[in-house]
Amino acid sequence: MTSPQPFRIHVPDEVLRDLRRRLAGARLLPDSPRRSLSGMTAGYLERLVASWEEFDWRARESWLNAHPQFLAEIDDATIHFVHLRSARADAPVLLVMHGWPHTFALQLDFADLLPDFHVIVPSLPGFAFSSPYRTGRFTERRVAETMHSLVTDILGYDRYFTYGEDVSANINDLLAATHPEAVRGVIVTHAHFPRERSARNSPHPTRSRSSSGSTRGRGRTARTGTFKARVPTHWPQPSTIRRRVCSPG
Repeated sequence: MTSPQPFRIHVPDEVLRDLRRRLAGARLLPDSPRRSLSGMTAGYLERLVASWEEFDWRARESWLNAHPQFLAEIDDATIHFVHLRSARADAPVLLVMHGWPHTFALQLDFADLLPDFHVIVPSLPGFAFSSPYRTGRFTERRVAETMHSLVTDILGYDRYFTYGEDVSANINDLLAATHPEAVRGVIVTHAHFPRERSARNSPHPTRSRSSSGSTRGRGRTARTGTFKARVPTHWPQPSTIRRRVCSPG
């Protein structure tokens, strides 16, 4: 492991010129007469290409670089991350992981709304500006250990909250189960439900039928030692997180 090194995004001008040349030269086909009802249409693809031609990358690059970014060597990967420090030295720490096919950038608007936290937004190995693992496989357990090392060994925090979604949802669970002494709690929007046979035998069913007859997942609370997890049925509101985590009592 290494000490974190400052990092700034800069895409060379020639790369941007090459992209614009290829977009301008795109030869788009019309819709097939037997095109299925789902899928991309020729009109949508044309609008998508036009939006890329008009996109101001330098403005976006500047906005991204307004968030302090770093690189650190962990395991055998170079891990990229954003570290937003609260003005409060004793603020709680929150690790915010992204899903697939997303990147760290999708989480920055959310992270900006949490000034009462020290927020860490990493790029998972192989995503955005993090390198893949140079040897061995990308597994959930391995990524969980990488994320834990980032928070504790690289940044020096003893305890933290963690948020995961999509491919990082189970990484979220593994962090709490493997390091209950460090993980104060998890914020989850993608619940992992048991298989049908396990659900039938469980004394705490995770699904219920609404009055309209549809089936939906329900929020639930689980405890593992000192770890408490709340599984909400919708995206957590930053104001809710601040009240629950930062309020006394």
